[in-house]
Amino acid sequence: MSTIDDFIAQSEGRCLDLDHMYGCQCVDLADAWAIALGQPLPPVMGAKDFAGNNYAGWQWLPNSLTNAPVPGDLVVWDSGIGPYGHVALCIGPADANTFTSLDQNWNGSNAAAGSPAARVTHNYFAVAGWLHPTGGTTTTMTWDGAYPMPDPPPSGTTVPITYVGRILPQDGSGHTPAWFDGPDGKNLGPAPIGAGVTVAEGAFDGVNWWDRIAPGTWWLLDSAIDGRDGSHPNGQTPVSAWNEAHKGQPPPSTQNQAPDLTALASQLRALAHQLDGN
Repeated sequence: MSTIDDFIAQSEGRCLDLDHMYGCQCVDLADAWAIALGQPLPPVMGAKDFAGNNYAGWQWLPNSLTNAPVPGDLVVWDSGIGPYGHVALCIGPADANTFTSLDQNWNGSNAAAGSPAARVTHNYFAVAGWLHPTGGTTTTMTWDGAYPMPDPPPSGTTVPITYVGRILPQDGSGHTPAWFDGPDGKNLGPAPIGAGVTVAEGAFDGVNWWDRIAPGTWWLLDSAIDGRDGSHPNGQTPVSAWNEAHKGQPPPSTQNQAPDLTALASQLRALAHQLDGN
């Protein structure tokens, strides 16, 4: 198993052509890193085909406005960057705006011969997400819809739940809130700051909660909604709203419990004895 520093030292400036086809392509570098970790990836027609898949030793994490890859992750671009997409090894630094990676066939790219591995700083244009190495195992869990809902729940959890709030000036990552056509979907433009909204459904993508606003099919990041009201001074989220709606009845108060009849009978006998003595 290789460390990322060792891999960079051995690969930067070199042409990695594992399949001996079309020179040093981006997938060759991704395959080389996966093999170095002992967690090889299956063959794909294009880099974009890695998107959305969990593999043995790899967990798929979709790109969002608030997350970022970490060194060792394989960042995957969709066809917005080209018909085959792109893949690169995140080497850091990385934040919600930019990240640095080791790329093949980026600088001076061409389909016939590719180009050697080089450090590149990217924004997130056309980035679908990244494959995160999990040390040989990919952990998944399911949620059966019961109370309580785990926090965070499994990726892909959807929740039919209703609560109200208003749109904040900034979401949890400091960005101006925007409408989307679905969780991790297309940006449809700025949302009206301060407007009241009713959440009709929540969806968790593995990193962030997204809320569908009723009526209609437009979505907002949950962190862009202030769900506080008089009954919920700390706000509401799909998890908290679900658990509040489905929690069991509290145990009965001791003030409402039936009296202990044996003890009451004993007290009455004692009282009758006192009266007889008088």
